[in-house]
Amino acid sequence: MATPTTVSIGVHSYCTMEDIRLLNPHRNYSTGSKPTEIQINRMMIQQFERINGVLDVLGYQTPVPSNVTGIHVLARLSSTYVAAMADGAQLSVGNQPANNSESLMRQYTIEWADFTRGKVSIKGVTRKGVYTPKMNENKAESHFQSKSDSDSSERDPIFNEDTKW
Repeated sequence: MATPTTVSIGVHSYCTMEDIRLLNPHRNYSTGSKPTEIQINRMMIQQFERINGVLDVLGYQTPVPSNVTGIHVLARLSSTYVAAMADGAQLSVGNQPANNSESLMRQYTIEWADFTRGKVSIKGVTRKGVYTPKMNENKAESHFQSKSDSDSSERDPIFNEDTKW
């Protein structure tokens, strides 16, 4: 069995600047870059707070210590989001696109959805109480149905909480 490694993270972040550089090796970040290292650090802190907010709703103790087995899940959620945002910010100032931000954001969106629904376990983290998935479900869900008239022409649906015809 492999020994879990400890991820070195900041006081207010689940990822490091090095994590961002590894995901965006085609970008150079510095005090003079767009975005700057300071701006990227702010993105890391914002993502740290978002993750902690979700963890709190899911019943976990926050912030998560860096020595727990499941810290890599949070490091990935944080670094993937911040790297996508940083790469996208460089695209917006006219740098050559690498399409990395779109790919990273697609990965992040899928993983974030599972995380916020409580489908991802953070091993080694203490829960404050009992979590039931219903706590995090939207009460009003959008539904779509395709219906046809008697002449087989499709009618346009109306999208709202309860699709109506």
